[in-house]
Amino acid sequence: MDFPDQSDIYSAYPHLAGQEVNWLDTDSAEQYSANYNDTNKRKLLEKLRWTKHNITYTFNSNGFRAPEFKKNEPNIVFLGCSFTVGIGLNISDTFSHNVSQSLGLQNYNLGKGGGSNKTAFRVGHHWIPKLKPKIVVLMSPEITRSEIIMGGKAINLSFTDGRDRKLKFRFFSKHTSIRENKHRCWCSFYSATKEKRYARSKGKRR
Repeated sequence: MDFPDQSDIYSAYPHLAGQEVNWLDTDSAEQYSANYNDTNKRKLLEKLRWTKHNITYTFNSNGFRAPEFKKNEPNIVFLGCSFTVGIGLNISDTFSHNVSQSLGLQNYNLGKGGGSNKTAFRVGHHWIPKLKPKIVVLMSPEITRSEIIMGGKAINLSFTDGRDRKLKFRFFSKHTSIRENKHRCWCSFYSATKEKRYARSKGKRR
């Protein structure tokens, strides 16, 4: 392991570091069971040969769905959300694997399910100088997603509607005693809302 003792703030899945699991994020046992109990969805699962055990997620010691990081290894870095991680896919079926294989570079997938562009920047800003990739690829997440760092932890500020936004802002107002942090929290919400309105003005459905 060439990069030991890295802070959890620079990891996608610190709680899964060094582990192999069968479920991840929205690809859960509960969701699989719900789909399997639906006649039409079960037929699709069987057609695609998706079972409870044919997809695994393996994480390196730094908490990424990638092989162990090595210094001076020719590599390509991928940043993004669940589409980059490959939720619901074996690693061999992910776009990061196929692109890296075609280029003859090691696949360093730094994606984080549910992540935002801020997440990608936070992770990339730390790891790109260390891994020194030949290429960096960002699959940009949904623009309404955001995050804030509080108490050394990254907290997701993503919201889907006005009610969700109000509930999350109320939570941060209650748990934040410093006015500056409240201001930063509000700026994150305002920025995401502004981007969403801009997308609507351009005729895009968000």
